[in-house]
Amino acid sequence: MTEYEEHLQLAKKLALAAGEIIRKAYHKPSAHVSFKAPTDLVTETDQQCETLIMDAIKERFPQHKFVAEEDISQGKAKEELGDDPTWLIDPLDGTINFVHRFPFVAVSIALAVKKEIVIGVVYNPILEELYYARKNHGAYLQARGEEKKLNVSTTNTLKNSLVGIACGAEIGRSESDVFLKRLDAVVAQCRTWRRNGSAALDMAMVASGKMDLYVEKGIHAWDIAAGSLLVTEAGGVVDSIDGSSFDLCHRQVVTCNQELLALFRLDIK
Repeated sequence: MTEYEEHLQLAKKLALAAGEIIRKAYHKPSAHVSFKAPTDLVTETDQQCETLIMDAIKERFPQHKFVAEEDISQGKAKEELGDDPTWLIDPLDGTINFVHRFPFVAVSIALAVKKEIVIGVVYNPILEELYYARKNHGAYLQARGEEKKLNVSTTNTLKNSLVGIACGAEIGRSESDVFLKRLDAVVAQCRTWRRNGSAALDMAMVASGKMDLYVEKGIHAWDIAAGSLLVTEAGGVVDSIDGSSFDLCHRQVVTCNQELLALFRLDIK
C-alpha cells in the first residue's frame, strides 16, 4: 500500500460512519422545540462522532496525536501542530445549519505529518458527497456512484467570481465589522457572495470549481485542515489574508486560484 493510503482509507471509512450518526439525528422527527433542545442534540451528536473517530484512530495508530474541536473546547488539548503525526478533526462542521436542517454540514478529518497535511476527507452526509485528497495524488469527489477528479475554477476576474465570506463565531461584532469593511472592494467587484456556514464544505466548493474564492477570519485549524489539501491538490492556493506565511493555527484563510489571489491582494485594504 502506498504512503498514507491506509490512513486515507481509514479516514474515509470513519467519515462515512460519523456521517450516518449525523444523518439519523438530522432527519429525526421532532415537534416544535426550544433552541436549547437542538443545542443539546448537536452536542450529543458532536461527541458521538468525535468519540467514534478518535477511538478508531487510537486503536490503529496509538502514538498519533489529535487536534479535535470537542477536546479543545473542553480544555483537553491545545490548538497547535508539532512534528508528530496529528489528526485534525471536526466531527460536525456547520452546527447552526444542522440545528436549522440546512443541508450544509460536514465531517472533516485530516492528518498532518511534520505540520504538513497529507490526507484530507470532507463528507456531507445529507447530500452524500465524499471529498478526499492525498498529498501529491489529487483531490476527488465520490457521489451518486461516481468518482470525479477535482479542479479549481479557471475564473480570472472578480466580476465573474462567486465568493464565500465568513467570520468565526468567536469574533466580536466590532472586529467582524472591520474585517468585512476591508472586503468592500472585493464584494463590490464580485458577481455575488455567499455565507454558507461550513468552512470545510466551502473549501470543498473551491476545490471542485463551484466557488471561486473563499475567505474567513476567526477560523480554526480543524475546520480548514482537510479542505486546504483538497484545494491545493485541485490546483488552487491556500494562503493567509494578510499575506503573512500561512499557518493553519493562525485563524485566517483565503483560498482560490493563483490569478484570483493576486486580484484579492490588490483589493483588500
